[in-house]
Amino acid sequence: MEQEQQKLSNENTIKEIRQDYDIDYRTKLLEVDRMHDDKTLRKYQIDTMERIFKQLGVKDVRINQFVGGVDGHNDLAAILPSLGYTMNQLKTA
Repeated sequence: MEQEQQKLSNENTIKEIRQDYDIDYRTKLLEVDRMHDDKTLRKYQIDTMERIFKQLGVKDVRINQFVGGVDGHNDLAAILPSLGYTMNQLKTA
């Protein structure tokens, strides 16, 4: 009888310790999240995306980006940024 009471008491103590730990852990996570500025938040997002892609087993990721040219004109320089930089250098020379 005493052993059962002691066992129940131990189980309750373990549950309370786990609950306290979970609360403390989550509180510390929230404190860390509050310390993020724009730069660290962006880094965190990139790291998270990398972790997700690694779990998915993606071998190759290609990003296609098109940005309109100067004054809303869509030209070749907008598609190839290095060419756009060169073209701007030639215009200023």
